[in-house]
Amino acid sequence: MGSIWFSYYFFVEDIKLLLHDPTYLIFVLYCVVVFTIYSFGKWLELSKEELDQEEMQLKNEYKLIKEINNLIPEDLSSFI
Repeated sequence: MGSIWFSYYFFVEDIKLLLHDPTYLIFVLYCVVVFTIYSFGKWLELSKEELDQEEMQLKNEYKLIKEINNLIPEDLSSFI
């Protein structure tokens, strides 16, 4: 029970400090903004990699279909 009270006390004290000290508030906001920008950048980078992989897969499928179509003769009357 003591550790819960200890954690709660410091949490409340941090909130009080955050509200009363503008320097601390600016620092915390700065950290939140930097973390958000970094996370968003990583998310965009991953999204771009996924799109590149999908594009390569579609190109490979297109090449495969084109090769299969080239194997089929134009005039199928010889098989009838």
